[in-house]
Amino acid sequence: MRLFPVLYCYGIIYTIIADVDKEAIVLKSILIVTEVRSYYLISIKQKLEHMDYTIYTVPADTDAINEIKEPLNAILIYADDNLVGETKALNFLKDKAIADDTPVFMMATPGEARVIYSLFPKDIIANAFLQPINVNDSVSAIDSFINHHNLHVKNKILVVDDSGPMLRTIKGWLSGKYNPYIPFGNENPANAGNYIGAGRYYPGSRKKRSFE
Repeated sequence: MRLFPVLYCYGIIYTIIADVDKEAIVLKSILIVTEVRSYYLISIKQKLEHMDYTIYTVPADTDAINEIKEPLNAILIYADDNLVGETKALNFLKDKAIADDTPVFMMATPGEARVIYSLFPKDIIANAFLQPINVNDSVSAIDSFINHHNLHVKNKILVVDDSGPMLRTIKGWLSGKYNPYIPFGNENPANAGNYIGAGRYYPGSRKKRSFE
């Protein structure tokens, strides 16, 4: 197994994530935002879990959404009348999805879908499943999209240095193959956990490789 190569610049160590081994296992996770419990939702969660997804379920609340720090493959909004009224939480969720480049799915009535479409950019909505929902078809479509999306997403790398010119140079080196991220201002680099290879485990060790 290849180790991560180390690049030394001005005495500072930069750990750069190399090509991920072909045998690496990429864990898949979905955040479900909902205000209801229903047979359909329980069935959807069970089927996704059987497909090795980790499921996080939270209400339409900014604090609850913000507590989810793990990298996500998708966000699923399971709507009802109460949820579409939570404009503050939905706008917060929209900003999170855009910042993390996370596709959003929704399950809703046509009226609820119109409200969500009015808040979210159309290009961030991967699919809208309208009531009545076919559970098997919906889960299959979500899984297919995520698998296809993952093939086209560049690995993300956190770049930290006290030299602006060096940051720009390193970003240029990495931009072709990776998605380098540079914290802004006084932002704590530790808050950018999903930009440092989090969510990738290797057979045998099951040890998470990251800067954390």
